[in-house]
Amino acid sequence: MVRKRLALSLLAFFGSLFLFVFATFAWFTVAQWIHFDPTQVDVGNMDIEVIMVSSSDGVTYEQTNVIELDNSAPGEIKYYRLIVENTGSITARLSVSLFGFTDGPANSELFYDESKTLLDVTLLNVENDVNSEIYTNEYLVDLLDPMVDYSIQPLYLATNILLAPSEIGTISFTFLVSGSDAGNDYQNLKLTIAKITVNASSG
Repeated sequence: MVRKRLALSLLAFFGSLFLFVFATFAWFTVAQWIHFDPTQVDVGNMDIEVIMVSSSDGVTYEQTNVIELDNSAPGEIKYYRLIVENTGSITARLSVSLFGFTDGPANSELFYDESKTLLDVTLLNVENDVNSEIYTNEYLVDLLDPMVDYSIQPLYLATNILLAPSEIGTISFTFLVSGSDAGNDYQNLKLTIAKITVNASSG
């Protein structure tokens, strides 16, 4: 009888522990609504086309026009690729940036700590197949100027992509909410990025 009660107690304990873990991270909503503006640049004979694809496993990608990390648990990675093609007749020099970071609650009816920002706990990795520009496990907040309003400044994924006519370049980037940094004090937070901007000039 004692063994049976002990077994039931242990079962109840591990059951409640399992529920606690999932309840702890159920709040974690990361920045849905990062809107991608698929800019078509047309300046004289310059013509640039842009496609974005996303993946949850880094293997299978699907075309998308938004970046969504909603209801993600700390430690999850979301993968993105920006495929840029020079369909014009002259060499193009491109810069690509995320623009317009804004903090807020995921659910305005629930409590959130407005002194916290997901910029502090979200890691960015970036690379491309054209040049050596790269970020490795950089916190978003460290890539922005603290003296300038985050909502009106760009975060550059690449600044010097040079594409000849008919050439295609791919910018790969990931977002990871740090499992070691994002505790319960970051619950119910949302990070919005207004758009991705592609600027082009003649190479």
